Amino acid sequence: MLTGDLNVVVVEWIAQYRVADPYKYLFRVRNVTKTFRDMNEAVMRAVVGDRSVDEVITIGRLEIENQAKLMLQKLCNQYETGIQVEQIVLRSVDPPDPVKPSFNEVNQAEQERERAINEARGEYNRVIPKARGEADQLIEQAVGYAIDRVNRAKGDASLFDDVYAAYRRAPRGDAAANLPRDDGDDISGHAAQDTARQRPAGGAAPPPARRGGGEEMKQVSIFAVLVIVLLIVAALGGAFYTVEEWQQVIITQFGRPVGDPVTSPGLKIKTPFVQTANFFEKRFLEWDGDPEPGHHQGQALYLGRHLRPLADLRPPPVLPTPDQRAWRPVPPRRHLER
Repeated sequence: MLTGDLNVVVVEWIAQYRVADPYKYLFRVRNVTKTFRDMNEAVMRAVVGDRSVDEVITIGRLEIENQAKLMLQKLCNQYETGIQVEQIVLRSVDPPDPVKPSFNEVNQAEQERERAINEARGEYNRVIPKARGEADQLIEQAVGYAIDRVNRAKGDASLFDDVYAAYRRAPRGDAAANLPRDDGDDISGHAAQDTARQRPAGGAAPPPARRGGGEEMKQVSIFAVLVIVLLIVAALGGAFYTVEEWQQVIITQFGRPVGDPVTSPGLKIKTPFVQTANFFEKRFLEWDGDPEPGHHQGQALYLGRHLRPLADLRPPPVLPTPDQRAWRPVPPRRHLER
């Protein structure tokens, strides 16, 4: 059958009826069964042709059945068939077999579209109200914070005005007695009572309290902090020493060498006020021959880039032999342990 949107559908239906007038059913119409079948087909084509294929297949089935029943009964009465139509039921409404797979794909796509739309609406209904609630909450918090800050600022300004007025009223700058209090007590009255209690019996006023004590304590604290800082700087300065490429250092603690000589150049560290760094040339010579004028047994000399060459030493520096002794290298630690 052809639908109203020029699509083709295959419609199968059942028409249930009963014979209301036997005379008309037998004598008024020739071949009443074939006539009733033809009337069914004509009515169904007319009803389906007024609707789209989607209505015929999905939502318009019940309406088609009711309208077809009324139109068929009208024709039966017009032709005097004696038939009373009881019910019309649509068994199946499908597209033709050659286009049925494509039609099913279209229906599946439409269903997926509806499902995606419903999911999007559900997500919208879940997220948007929550975001609006959070936005309203932030706005209310901001408004409350602004009101709190304004009230605090007004309170601070009012307190400052009261303090300023109290200082202006106070004689000789003693405004503590006129400062406002939260409990509403009069500080000046309590101050006067305390002053009266402290006076001696003769009525003489007590000596004025010494001013400036707080500033003196502050100055003493600052001086103590400066002394501590200087001690720390001095300790840190005495804890570091630098070893040159041509030097070696022996650390002594209370006059006694400790540890191995430091020969690697760079910045080193030691215990301040306890350990002492003794610097020596990496070549340290000691005279091991007979005493000579200007020299004595065990005299140590340094050889480095700032001292005399070996040729100026007396006696001449020669390699020692079993029967001859001269300058020989010794470790500096031995010189310190003597």
